[in-house]
Amino acid sequence: MPAEPEHDDLAQAKPHKIAPQSPEHDPLSPATLHGLLFDAAVFAGLALFYLGLVPIPNPSLDPTWGDDDVSDWVVGLWLAGAILAQILGALLKAPALRHRLARRRTMPGKALKRTIALLWWVHFLFFTFLVAFSLALLGWALPATDKITGAYMLWGTTVFAIGGLTTLATRWAAKPGSESAPSPPTRPGLEYLGDFLLLVSVLILTRVFWNPMAALFTTGEIGFGPGLVQVIMRVVLFLCMLYLFVVFYLPPRLLFLVEDGHRRRTWIQMGIVLAPLTWHVFFG
Repeated sequence: MPAEPEHDDLAQAKPHKIAPQSPEHDPLSPATLHGLLFDAAVFAGLALFYLGLVPIPNPSLDPTWGDDDVSDWVVGLWLAGAILAQILGALLKAPALRHRLARRRTMPGKALKRTIALLWWVHFLFFTFLVAFSLALLGWALPATDKITGAYMLWGTTVFAIGGLTTLATRWAAKPGSESAPSPPTRPGLEYLGDFLLLVSVLILTRVFWNPMAALFTTGEIGFGPGLVQVIMRVVLFLCMLYLFVVFYLPPRLLFLVEDGHRRRTWIQMGIVLAPLTWHVFFG
């Protein structure tokens, strides 16, 4: 009886087991490069501020430094611009991002999914607050009445509608597109424009909210006591500013986090963004 031919199982399986390296793990691929550039820009902005290479915020542009009508209108328009930049940035980034998400090989784990789901709610609440604050600065504040009137309902509906639209546009941009799409978007440069608008949104929020609070300590208007009291106060200050920074930083970064959040390097990278803040609080 003729012997059966030997089968080289390894050779037969080799073409199926060996696949090209996933672009998601390439630090220069679009899946990781966009988040890296965004973090680098935020890091550079914080470093410039805390190293004293950019001036302390102009009091006339900050809501915590005066209450004249001109300043209120300027800040209100800045905030409206931040909200609009978030919406437009998400829409411009959506085609390329949705195309990549539909083809990614590494799926997010349960912990990341829960974190991102929580951040969507933070995003909604954060931008709804920005809408309400912007409208108040522009002269349309919540009606001062205990009764639910038509004006009260109109104000509330407008605030939640615009805040919800901002989150909805961002959430839609982070939804994987159709896997049957024949090719990636023909104008990938639009995604970089979208990234720039998302960065503008962060910079405006930093300019209006973050810098004035940090400036209180940079200018010495609030001091610390000696010894152990100073150490404790600096730790408390760092934790408070860390919380505020996360609130300002993570919602606009969500469109990058849905793509690179599964990478350990991403979280290390975001931690490095905090380095200027950490240095300023403890050694500045």
